[in-house]
Amino acid sequence: MLMNREKNETKDLKKLIEAHWWNELASLALKNIKDRQWEKPKQLPLSSDILALQQYIDDLSTDSYENLTNNIDIKTNYKIFIECLLAQTVIFNRKRVGDVQFLKVETYIKENNRLDQEAFTESLTTVEKNNI
Repeated sequence: MLMNREKNETKDLKKLIEAHWWNELASLALKNIKDRQWEKPKQLPLSSDILALQQYIDDLSTDSYENLTNNIDIKTNYKIFIECLLAQTVIFNRKRVGDVQFLKVETYIKENNRLDQEAFTESLTTVEKNNI
């Protein structure tokens, strides 16, 4: 009788462990991931790097625009020019590529007309104001 009771208790314990081990393990793993994210410092680009990137994009877009106006390798230069515009928009708006990639011209114009431009200009840093 005692043997059967111990056997049943062992089976019940096994079922309990099998039913809850995933939750316990997953929550512990999630806690470890979150802890590592807090400990890991975010690396931000230096202002000089951003300015160098922006200057490179400006030069590249100017060259591609000049080549387009002179009908030199239109397909390649058009692609370069569009990519430069996308990169400049992402840098200026501090957005992810996906946010800008699917932005419609109508939406941009509508939102641009609605914004208070003075308040926007006041919120810019001196570096951003110099690039306008």
